[in-house]
Amino acid sequence: MKRNLFLICVWLMIGLFAAAFAQITPKAVWAKDGMLINDTPGNTSQQNPQLIPDGKNNFIIVWEDGRSGYYDIYAQKIDSAGKIIWTKDGVVACSAKGNQNFPQLASDMAGGAIIVWQDYHRGNADIFAQRIDSNGNILWGNLGIAISQASAGQFAPQIISDGNGGAIIAWHDYREGMGEDVFAQRVNADGKILWQENGVPISTAAGTQWYPKIVTDNAGGAVITWTDGRLSSSDNNIFAQRVDKNGKVLWETNGLSVCSAANNQASPGIISLSDGVIITWHDARAKGNDIYAQKISFAGKSLWIKDGAEICTVAYAQENPSLSPDGAGGAIVVWTDHRNEQNNIFAQRILSNGKLAWQADGRRVNESNREQRS
Repeated sequence: MKRNLFLICVWLMIGLFAAAFAQITPKAVWAKDGMLINDTPGNTSQQNPQLIPDGKNNFIIVWEDGRSGYYDIYAQKIDSAGKIIWTKDGVVACSAKGNQNFPQLASDMAGGAIIVWQDYHRGNADIFAQRIDSNGNILWGNLGIAISQASAGQFAPQIISDGNGGAIIAWHDYREGMGEDVFAQRVNADGKILWQENGVPISTAAGTQWYPKIVTDNAGGAVITWTDGRLSSSDNNIFAQRVDKNGKVLWETNGLSVCSAANNQASPGIISLSDGVIITWHDARAKGNDIYAQKISFAGKSLWIKDGAEICTVAYAQENPSLSPDGAGGAIVVWTDHRNEQNNIFAQRILSNGKLAWQADGRRVNESNREQRS
């Protein structure tokens, strides 16, 4: 059965928690059951949608689309009333032969977006990017521009605005042939590569560094965090690195240890604040996965307890955390929680000093007796 990209759910984090905890039922603003974004004919899939605001009360959506027989990258803009703004069924950002997968996007600060993806048109996976202006015109050619075409494969790109109309992109990379490493690249608004060819090494430590996440450092550069297996493939940890606007790494060579507790730590999420970043992850130091977090200054100093503050350590597994700023130097963290018979979504607020604001082990966001997950 054909799967259409038809449902866009825009949740404002604080509004979600206010509704959940005050027992207010949110009301849909657009069509019941969602608004149709793409309806190409045939048994083709549209999948992996991502969405950002364009800064002008509209939203830009990007997805991978199988209408041509390969997966290509398409984009669409909608206004706050749910009206389609660009070409019906989307603007093609890249239609090269071979698959293009896992798109991500960031604002170009002019009503358009810079899109990045994992690209197979040369065989091995490379990282490519495209800029689409506010009117839906592609600016960097039909295939986009190469961010990295290093040997072997590059995977799982992440992107942020550089604050000047361009973008900073991070990914993990097999070019060294001894396990994945993390690299990054900056591109300006005209599609010019600003750092060294095929990317600046963020971490090339032994073992595996992979699935980076990236946020701004509020100075034209970025802070990048990842899951790190330099000690052992069965003892992953969380590391981070700051890179300035010129591509110079600022913290320890191959990254700063965010958490090196026993057993596995994985799946980091990160937000940027005025005085540093907060990173959260799931953590098996006590065997089952729990949720921890750490705040790090832009100078690379850990501000909370060594190896992270406890967010939730209740029995059974908690996993796949994500977070949002609380507006006061702390964060609200949400995760999938297995403490009950059915999976639920729980949340916790952690203050700027690393203390928990809500009840121990978090609040349940939804009281349904059915399963919820991230």
